[in-house]
Amino acid sequence: MKKYIILMAFFTMLIMAALYIWYDHRKPIRCESVNFMKVNDLKHQRTIFSEGSMLMTFFNDATGVGVYIGDITYEENEKIVQRNNVNKTFKFTYSIKYDQLTIVTETVISNMGNRASDDEAQRYIYPGFQKGKIMHGTLLNIGGTDTYAVAENMNPKSICHKVLNDKI
Repeated sequence: MKKYIILMAFFTMLIMAALYIWYDHRKPIRCESVNFMKVNDLKHQRTIFSEGSMLMTFFNDATGVGVYIGDITYEENEKIVQRNNVNKTFKFTYSIKYDQLTIVTETVISNMGNRASDDEAQRYIYPGFQKGKIMHGTLLNIGGTDTYAVAENMNPKSICHKVLNDKI
């Protein structure tokens, strides 16, 4: 009887460890980046600044959601002549092969408060704000942990980590 109880306790702990590992791998991965870009528009003799934050969540079913909040500012002679708020949400699918990340934008939504045109958002912030747009990047593991950096043409400084709790 004592061996039976010890054997049952061992199998229970083994099942709990397997469930923990399975659950831990099923947690989504969240990537955060702060974006800043300066463009000198020589044709119109102005400077264009885009700055904001992007948060992307990658779910285990190869889908994801991204949110961007920021501004596009136009300056002429070092004076602000126009500022457009950018507030976009987008859904995407993704695949990872080796360390290569491919993202395909499925839908893009301009949220309340968005004042930037789609063309401005695609040109000065993220080309992925266009349905069907395919973006490529590289995942770089940081120090053998669950933290990654994403190097992508328009988001070179994204830091990614597993979501620690179930609140998304």
